[in-house]
Amino acid sequence: MINHVLVPLDGSQLAEKALPAVRQVIRSGGQITLLTAVQHPTPPIPAIPDVSHEAKEDFSYVQSAMPRAREYLENVAKNLRLQGYHVSVEVAGGEPADAIIRLSEKLRVEMIVMSTHGRSGLSRFLFGSITLKVLEAALVPVLVVPNRERVEVQEPEIPLETGINPAT
Repeated sequence: MINHVLVPLDGSQLAEKALPAVRQVIRSGGQITLLTAVQHPTPPIPAIPDVSHEAKEDFSYVQSAMPRAREYLENVAKNLRLQGYHVSVEVAGGEPADAIIRLSEKLRVEMIVMSTHGRSGLSRFLFGSITLKVLEAALVPVLVVPNRERVEVQEPEIPLETGINPAT
């Protein structure tokens, strides 16, 4: 059985579908680390006159999201602790796949357990696949829990030539 598992969560019910699989692979009383990655936009630079008010609001929103992300993870952790697991929570800044890989290496976890979000086609191309990036870069086994549900994602109205890369 596995002793230490990393479980990336994003606050969605789809991501939480990885939790039952964790219980199947981890030993009783094992260590579970829950991770949420909050992407930081580039901070506004006051010296540049065209920095929009929206960019400043987005940066403030992300800064306020960190404590909310930790609170969410603590709620999930509470239930797992009641089941006898040792659970720690981590909130990281940055691109989610990079945060997952960095933390898995830092903590020397034995496995990453995550679910897919069921995106396909243009949505997957635009948003990327965090799962695929983790699969390609992880140094430990990755257990991917497929979701049978498909996510209803409204396609962004961003022309591809703008160079804007919507976050995953």
